[in-house]
Amino acid sequence: MISDLVECTKALGDKTRLEILYACRSQWRSVREIVHQVNVSQPTVSHHLAALLKLGLVKAQTKGRFTLYLLNQERLRQYCHDLLNSFT
Repeated sequence: MISDLVECTKALGDKTRLEILYACRSQWRSVREIVHQVNVSQPTVSHHLAALLKLGLVKAQTKGRFTLYLLNQERLRQYCHDLLNSFT
């Protein structure tokens, strides 16, 4: 559990990853839309999305030739809950 908290904390400690999560907070977004909103290169966004997917902080869905991403609010809530409980 501690290693999961460390990995999530690292992910959320990165400005670009937070911006990506913010971009995906309320609707499914393509990589192209995220690139436009976050203003970083496509390879950079894809790299960060892979890390966020691995941690379960974003969900992915394929639509045609595109993959769309959405913040996994339940996982983020669970992470925050686990983090708080680790200090009580």
